This record gives sequence, C-alpha cells and structure tokens, in this order.
Amino acid sequence: MFIKEELLKRISDGLAVLEVSTRNRGLMHLLDQNIIAESFCGDMLNIIYDYNLVNLNLSQGNYPGIDLGDQQLGVSVQVTSDKTLKKMKDAVERFITHGLDSKYKTLKVCVLGEKQSSYGKVDTKNKVQFDPNKDVIDFKDLIKNIKSLNLEKLQMLSDLMDAEFKPLGTDAHILKQTDKEALEVYRAAFNRPALQDPISIEVRTAHRINPVTGTREILGVELDY
Repeated sequence: MFIKEELLKRISDGLAVLEVSTRNRGLMHLLDQNIIAESFCGDMLNIIYDYNLVNLNLSQGNYPGIDLGDQQLGVSVQVTSDKTLKKMKDAVERFITHGLDSKYKTLKVCVLGEKQSSYGKVDTKNKVQFDPNKDVIDFKDLIKNIKSLNLEKLQMLSDLMDAEFKPLGTDAHILKQTDKEALEVYRAAFNRPALQDPISIEVRTAHRINPVTGTREILGVELDY
C-alpha cells in the first residue's frame, strides 16, 4: 500500500469517529466532547491551512463569540455541531457585539460533521469577512483539502488522529498488523480447551477463567462471570 493512501485512510477514519460520536452524543445532550474538540480542530486547521490558531477558551473560559483565534493572520474560528443558518447568524452577531473586528478580520465556522448544502445571506454589517457558503467548513471540505497535502503534513495529521482517537482496547502495535496476523491472534484466543470443552469437565475454575479473561482483553470487552 502507498504511504499516502495509508495516511489518508487513517485521517478519514479519525474524522469519521469524531463526526459519528459528536452526532450521537448530541442526541443524548452530552456536549462535553464539543469542548474537547475545539483544541483538536485548532491543531488540525493549523496543519492544513498554515494557521497559528490558539484555543481562546483556555486563557478565558467561555470566550465570547469565537473559540479559536490567529491574531497575526486575523482569522477567527467558531467550532460547533450546529449547522443551521440561525447558528451562523448568531455567530456573526456575537462577533460584532463583542467588538472582535478589532482583532480579527475573518470569521470561519468549523462544523463537527456535515454542513447544510447551502445558506442564505448573513448580514455582517461590513464588520467581518464571512460568507456562509465559503467560510463554513465541514469535514468534507477538510478531506478535499487534505488530499492535496504533502506527506509531511499528512503524517502530522495522522499522528494527531492517533493521539486523539486511539481505539478502545487496542494497542498501537495491533494497528500495524496485517489482516492475517490479526486473524491469527483471534484464532489462537478461541482455540483453547477452556473455550471448547463443556464447563462440567473443568477441574479448576482458574483453568476456565484465565483463558476467558485473556480473550476478553483481546476483544476489549467486559464480561460477567
């Protein structure tokens, strides 16, 4: 497999994990992940677009109007899972109300998932550069831009995904295994007498529990005995 293809797949998988988990947790009103995603999105946008965004909420809790800012380039970003036009209008209104145009000339909104297919007009009162049909960025937009990045940047993004989205119950070395090697691990885990013989013939509980525990660890699941 080409290195670029492998990196692109890892990055795409990481974004898919974030999109699905954000949507599902949102349905349950669990929005803590949105807060954590702010710094992640900042790091990701910095790599893709050569920004120098910082998480403004780390220096001032609940920073008004925006979440990320690069004062040198004059770029500000709000990170949200709300893709509606109402949200975009609210973002611009808060930007203007809090006088952020004195520090930033551009507003972008990073949607954690998929944005609307199109947006109506948003009145910026000539205070900020913001076109919802250009400046609202979703994961599809990011992937389009990521495809043209060089290997160095792709590796940086892949490392970011590995750091943030390590699969539960999976060690890093497992991800490097071939399909054959991974299947061999599962075959060996289940090919034990303790998992094949009737429980009535087990002489000692430990002979049964230990193999089951080892298999549980491989599968990354919890079992009740």
